[in-house]
Amino acid sequence: MMETIENNFDALVTALTLSITAPTDAKSAQAVEFADYFAAGMDAETVERAKTKALDASAAQYVSTMTGGK
Repeated sequence: MMETIENNFDALVTALTLSITAPTDAKSAQAVEFADYFAAGMDAETVERAKTKALDASAAQYVSTMTGGK
């Protein structure tokens, strides 16, 4: 289940997560473009926090996929 996007930080995390988990390079590149847009007004520390959250989310998605959602 996806979380609700309530602000630009959430949008950045979602875009970064999609860039990692996208099924094609083209879709990943599109997600990166969105991530760049959302990150533009943020300081480096906030962007790094979003990256960490996105890596955690993509890892959780991978584990869920590999274990059948268990």
